[in-house]
Amino acid sequence: MSTWSQAGQPGVGRQAHRLRRRGQLHAHEAHALTVARRVRTGTVNGASIAFDGSFGGFKARGIGREYGTVGLGTCTEYRTITV
Repeated sequence: MSTWSQAGQPGVGRQAHRLRRRGQLHAHEAHALTVARRVRTGTVNGASIAFDGSFGGFKARGIGREYGTVGLGTCTEYRTITV
């Protein structure tokens, strides 16, 4: 995605596996927040990151979440087996 207008288009989340890291500044805060809410993977605003938090791919990236209890809980599917 080369512009914020492209980022705001439908389907940007489905194309995340094709995107590279980018930094963008935008003069219109409301539009920037709208785009940020549509991002399915990555980091928005570069806030500090907790080391026990998870990181990693989403959907088509195939890596999944790595490290941290949040990542384990997100990717764990609980099942009950009765014998």
